[in-house]
Amino acid sequence: MPDLSETLDQVAAEGSDEAFDIDIDFSGTDDNVPAGEYEVRVKSAALGKSKAGNPQVVVVTVIQDGDFAGRQLRLYLGLTKKVLWKTRKHLNNLGIEVSSEGSFRLSPDLFDDLEFTATVSTEGSEFGSIEDVSISGTGFPS
Repeated sequence: MPDLSETLDQVAAEGSDEAFDIDIDFSGTDDNVPAGEYEVRVKSAALGKSKAGNPQVVVVTVIQDGDFAGRQLRLYLGLTKKVLWKTRKHLNNLGIEVSSEGSFRLSPDLFDDLEFTATVSTEGSEFGSIEDVSISGTGFPS
């Protein structure tokens, strides 16, 4: 029987409507990342849309240590007037100074290799999403 990653790579490359018969090891996939604080590093930041279709920046981070090292968490920065206060708060907490007056140019390079402490709350939030942020010991890369 083919290896799962080889099979998925082949389907992605070639496309397939064929039936499949593959072994999948689901060990270690039963736990969500529990509520708590995690040291994370930004992997990417991109413009996207919320479930409601509103514009947002999605910042994908990776947990750096502990039992959940390597798992991804996402920080959603809403770009509608209604939630800009929260986006500004998150950016300021990350050391990206944004005034409550005037405009600010937001771009993906602001997040390059940024490390911070992410607070995850599992109540009322989207799975794997970051509820709050603060600068960790390392902060911005030098």
